[in-house]
Amino acid sequence: MVKFNSKRLLAVLLASTMVFGASVTAFAEPAPGQVSSDGTGTYEGNMPSYPAPSITMPTITAGTFDYIGDPNGLIQRTESAHYANATWSGNGIYFLTDTNTYTDTSKAIEVTNNSAYAVDVTVVMAQKTAGKNVAYSADSTFADSTSEEIYLALTDGTNTSAMTQKTEASSTTYTPATLSIALAGKPSNYEFKYADNTYSITAKTGELTWNKSSVVAKGAANLNANWAGGTGDAAIAFPAVTVTYKIGIGAKPIFIKDGVAKDVTLATKGADLTIKDIKFGATEVPKTMYEATAIAADKAATLTLKEAFTSFAYGKVPADGLVFTVTYSNDSVESFTLVK
Repeated sequence: MVKFNSKRLLAVLLASTMVFGASVTAFAEPAPGQVSSDGTGTYEGNMPSYPAPSITMPTITAGTFDYIGDPNGLIQRTESAHYANATWSGNGIYFLTDTNTYTDTSKAIEVTNNSAYAVDVTVVMAQKTAGKNVAYSADSTFADSTSEEIYLALTDGTNTSAMTQKTEASSTTYTPATLSIALAGKPSNYEFKYADNTYSITAKTGELTWNKSSVVAKGAANLNANWAGGTGDAAIAFPAVTVTYKIGIGAKPIFIKDGVAKDVTLATKGADLTIKDIKFGATEVPKTMYEATAIAADKAATLTLKEAFTSFAYGKVPADGLVFTVTYSNDSVESFTLVK
């Protein structure tokens, strides 16, 4: 008969358990030649913005838009006896452009955009004092007309707008000449910098050139008309004009990525305004490529450029950015620049 020793069996079981536990602990340790370490991530920063725009406004000398109307050619017929030593060129309307020099074109008025932003220049020539027995024509050649008409217009060399009038039911409406110019900025005049633990975009040093807009007034009189004024109601009087410059600052230059949607905060506000179209030059951007929030009297729209928009634009962006124009329902214009 074998005698069962329970104490001895318990000791053997406990010893076996300890060995098994020790072997499990050994398998949890790193394998030979393997080490580990923790790492942290840091965000380098947001994309900086271009400096606020700086615009050099024009200096307009008094008398710049004064003009002389001589549709009967009296000055040339008398060899400028009324204006000694003066020279003349044009067709009946003359602006003083230099000492004793009169032409059909006024002195150029220049606006300079010293920034990366695209700015919107609006120039308006409106009637200040009505003329008498003189009408405005939008045609500088006065084709097939023998009426006492004058042509007064603004031009930047590319676009031209003339003063016009329309008479209905004995009531005459005068429309000013208006030029809307998208004056591009020069992002290439700037560079990224890092200083004092901060990233920024700053203007480069050295001699920098900037984009300018040059606008002139042009005039002509209908030389085919019988200009014969009298007194009182029959008198001929040429209208006086006022030329006004207005500068609008649109959205800051927008950095885009190829095929990545981007929001643009516009600047134009106004009750009942809507966006009529967005163009790149003369090319209209399909409305499926963007969305815009509502415009209010106290809030401009946020324009979302969809993935298709940025894909379309990205490969076309030059060093000085790609300028798009937003035309609103009241025909006002705002520009924004895409850069990459």
